[in-house]
Amino acid sequence: MKLVVAAIAIQERRVLLAQRAKDDPLSLMWEFPGGKVEDGESPEDALIRELDEEFGVEATIGDHFATSDYDYGSGVLRILAYWVTRIEGTLERRIHADVRWVTAQEADQLELLPADVPILDQLRPRIG
Repeated sequence: MKLVVAAIAIQERRVLLAQRAKDDPLSLMWEFPGGKVEDGESPEDALIRELDEEFGVEATIGDHFATSDYDYGSGVLRILAYWVTRIEGTLERRIHADVRWVTAQEADQLELLPADVPILDQLRPRIG
């Protein structure tokens, strides 16, 4: 099972989503920002590192929000989603095709990765 982390960052009842690059696997689909947990790394540290690498921001990670397991056919992916309580800096689009703050209704119009859908469903009551 591959372990990845996802950021749940909310600003004015909108959640941060990122669109995968055109040359990535599952290209141009939308996801919660994050990435793989490396050996010897805590999920929280992995999320801090990923947000720095992908967007050039410093983040403070809060409590665990949700877990989602999904089998993409090549193996099961486990996503650990954590609240992001602070983002410092300007979001730079370093590897993604796009990045947006969206409401739940706007997220429904985007092609979200299947593993991320259950997390969005749990998040709906907290975003517009």
